[in-house]
Amino acid sequence: MEKQRGLQALRLLVRQAELESEKVVGQKPTSLRLKPMKSQWGSCNSKGIIAINTKLMYLSERLVRYVVHHEVAHLKIHRHDKHFSYLVERLFPDRLILDRQLRDAVGILRHK
Repeated sequence: MEKQRGLQALRLLVRQAELESEKVVGQKPTSLRLKPMKSQWGSCNSKGIIAINTKLMYLSERLVRYVVHHEVAHLKIHRHDKHFSYLVERLFPDRLILDRQLRDAVGILRHK
C-alpha cells in the first residue's frame, strides 16, 4: 500500500480519474462526492450520483482510479454483466487483480 495521501490530494486524483473515465464511458455523473463509507469503496445511484469512499486515501493511486472508473461505468451499464466487464477492462484489463486487492484491503473500511 502507498503512503496515505491527504483528502485534497484524493479529491484531485478522483477528479482526474473521473475525466479519464468519462472519455471512455461517454457518460458524466450528475454529481461526484467523497464521503466516508463503512462497507463499500464507491457507489453509483440511479440519479447518476457517484460516491467515492474517503478511505481510498490509504490505497494506491491505481486502485483509486479503478474504483472511480468502475463507478463511472455504472452510469452506462448498471449490472455487473459481461458488457460492464468489457467497459471496465478498456482502462483496466487487470480488473480481476484489482478487485482482489480491494477485497484484501477491506479491513481499512472497518478500522480507519
